[in-house]
Amino acid sequence: MAESIEKYKMYPVNGVSLKKMIKFLESDEPFTKLITVDFLPQGMSTGQLRQQLVKSITQLRDKYYEYINLGLFDQETRLVGLGQLSKDSRVIEDYIKAASWKRITTVESYEKQRPTVRTLKELMDKWIRIDRARIGMERVSVKPELRVDEKKKEIYKFYKSDMYNKPIAKVRGLEPLARGYIKETKISVAQAETILNNIIARYNDDNQMVVFRNKDEQDAYRLINYVSNLNTALDQTPKGVKMQMQNLYRQYKITQQEQKIRKNLDLEFETREQGLELLQEHREQERIVREQILNRDGDKDELNQRLTQIREQIEIVNSRL
Repeated sequence: MAESIEKYKMYPVNGVSLKKMIKFLESDEPFTKLITVDFLPQGMSTGQLRQQLVKSITQLRDKYYEYINLGLFDQETRLVGLGQLSKDSRVIEDYIKAASWKRITTVESYEKQRPTVRTLKELMDKWIRIDRARIGMERVSVKPELRVDEKKKEIYKFYKSDMYNKPIAKVRGLEPLARGYIKETKISVAQAETILNNIIARYNDDNQMVVFRNKDEQDAYRLINYVSNLNTALDQTPKGVKMQMQNLYRQYKITQQEQKIRKNLDLEFETREQGLELLQEHREQERIVREQILNRDGDKDELNQRLTQIREQIEIVNSRL
């Protein structure tokens, strides 16, 4: 800006334009304008910049009306150059900056297409306070949930924390969610939170436009936007709980039936000699498990369950002899 001060010394202003500029700066309108990264001097906030500009333009205004009082001209619409009101290059620069600020588009117009720091903060605030818990996403899961894989017809363990700590496309059971660009996103929701918070920390003003420096930053913004709009977690609604329990029970019965068929096939024999041999094998297994229980060699509950199964098998073989 400094090298063009000579040009701006002849920039025409009058009393009316100077008063309008001060009125603009002292209103709330500057805070509705979109601020670029290089608009604010380093380390300065919007409020501090506004105070500096008001001070400079007030000097220009006072000088203008001093000339009127001296009779150099008789009305406040008379145009004069900035260089006639001040020899201080910074004061002239401040007026030019204020004039450019007034011409900047509003944040509302810009936010329809891209985010500002304000929209990013609002997104993160709503996500942390409301949406993360609403959709059932947990940072740490100690106890897994049992869920049903309808395609494979099997029950599997699901940790809610996986949805938070792993890329969505890598979590079993979230296949319907991992579509479009989410399927290609390699960062987790946890990583996205950290990335967006680091982006916010780069800026001094809420009205600054956000510039994404790389793909991860862009993916982080899109990912948090996506998950914050998911429906309430299925297991947090009464209907969802009922459906989940029905699915689990149905799958349990299927699994139980399969185990029964498999067990019966394992206990088939054609001759009495084969039956006696099979009976002897199971009695030996019973003896080994009983010794393990007495010696406390293993989990007591698992060993007792195994012993019960072996005794059931012995009864089945006996009934067929």
